[in-house]
Amino acid sequence: MRRHLLPALCVLAAPLGAQVDTRIDTVRAGDPRLATLGLAPKADTVDNWFVNAAGERRLGVVYVETVTATPGGFLVVEHNRRPDGRTLTLDSIEVDARTLATRWHADVTPRGGRHVTFAGGRVTGTATDSAGRATPVDAAAPAAIDYSVQGLVIPRLPLREGYRAVVETYDVTRGPQAVAVRVVGADTAAGRPAWQVELDYGGFRATQWIDRERRRTLRTRVTRPGMELVAEPRPVAAGGPGA
Repeated sequence: MRRHLLPALCVLAAPLGAQVDTRIDTVRAGDPRLATLGLAPKADTVDNWFVNAAGERRLGVVYVETVTATPGGFLVVEHNRRPDGRTLTLDSIEVDARTLATRWHADVTPRGGRHVTFAGGRVTGTATDSAGRATPVDAAAPAAIDYSVQGLVIPRLPLREGYRAVVETYDVTRGPQAVAVRVVGADTAAGRPAWQVELDYGGFRATQWIDRERRRTLRTRVTRPGMELVAEPRPVAAGGPGA
């Protein structure tokens, strides 16, 4: 999902006498802490359910994410498909293992696709529309985490009560995008102790429940007027690639 630029975070009012950490962590590609996040090869399948006003669920999209090692980096492949197997979108992104800077990003969508590389503070390549017409891409690209892989970063941030952050990302079609992160508090999801985390993407908000020990997203919920989406990863075997 791709949305507009995030407005600045507001400082939340706290109960009288409460100790509140008012600092906002800024996370971008090249941050030395990213080298210690512990990214590793894995495979996850996430079911995205549409929920109507009566609470009935309908499987809408199956999301499959794989991470494999490359020389000095990781290749992240993200496949959104219909329950019948038809492809909706397919993204492939290679990032540097130490800095998480994007090396290249290729995507295929119903509107076309693109293949771009990142170097020297610029993004260059080619965008192709649904009719096959190619357009060159050449633009400034700040040191930001690829928008498509921020879901791998946020669960591994130093989450704690009151923690807040802005993750600076770069979307290959919309440019710089900021994602605001706020830990609402401790909770439980899928039988596991979790942090309840609010994510503000500017155009919409999402709530995630992140396993406090395994740093894995257990559940995501997005609500809008007349619509609710719940994303739930399928269980993985103990010690499996998605654990």
